[in-house]
Amino acid sequence: MNGDLIKQWVDIWLPSIRKTLNLSSDDLLFLRKYQKLGMSNPLNQTELFNRNNLVLSQFPQSHAIVFGAAKNLEKHIISLKDVLAEVSISPLIVAADGASFELLRQNIVPHVVFTDLDGGIDLILKLMGYSVWLFVLLHPDNLKLIDSLYHEFLSYSKVIFCTQDRPSFGFVNSFGFTDGDRAVSYFAYSGYLTLPLGFDLSHEPGWSSIRKKEVTEEFLNRKLKKLAIARDIIDEVSITGFVYTIDKKLNPGTLLLGNSLKEKLLAFFHSSA
Repeated sequence: MNGDLIKQWVDIWLPSIRKTLNLSSDDLLFLRKYQKLGMSNPLNQTELFNRNNLVLSQFPQSHAIVFGAAKNLEKHIISLKDVLAEVSISPLIVAADGASFELLRQNIVPHVVFTDLDGGIDLILKLMGYSVWLFVLLHPDNLKLIDSLYHEFLSYSKVIFCTQDRPSFGFVNSFGFTDGDRAVSYFAYSGYLTLPLGFDLSHEPGWSSIRKKEVTEEFLNRKLKKLAIARDIIDEVSITGFVYTIDKKLNPGTLLLGNSLKEKLLAFFHSSA
């Protein structure tokens, strides 16, 4: 599955996304430059989706919650905390980059964070202090941030360096484009029942995507295109049957039944593969 999955990504998805967003196609050039990071990866592409690998073997949970940074994030965290007080299941907690801010504010330390460093250097250093697993994506727009954290990354053992291009120079491809859909894709394709919370792929970018940036009409239009891409990717991954949703307007997936958010969360924890 691993090889076919990434071939589909590199041959079909990536060229289409690059065309839509007018992105550079020279990833392999800078991956070569940063190959020391790639070669330090504790996982290679072949074992990336294997539940017995070094990372996933630490998380025997069957259920994963992936948090995005939409406006509904705080509400979803509060509801989840209430439900977890009533169930015996302890889910894997995953954050898409800036969603980590709100999780930490509410005293929840994520197990895993997918990031392209948009949340900033201080957030990454704080997450390292909590010994969080980091899936760090390298792309042409974040290489200065990579340089700023280069030595910290090399001395931190719980980091996986990723690429959106063909796996090369030790870098792995976990499928997906934005931090949110990459996280959902990875855990669903690895066999976890996966529920996105704090997502809204039908509306506007989450606050972490626009913090400290000049928000122009062009910028927002580009962000909306990325949200549409993320929705298409999660829709594709949903074919596995491992992705759930509390509302199909927020993200694709198997719709959880219930008259309230609490009932839907309980339904998720009572679901099985």
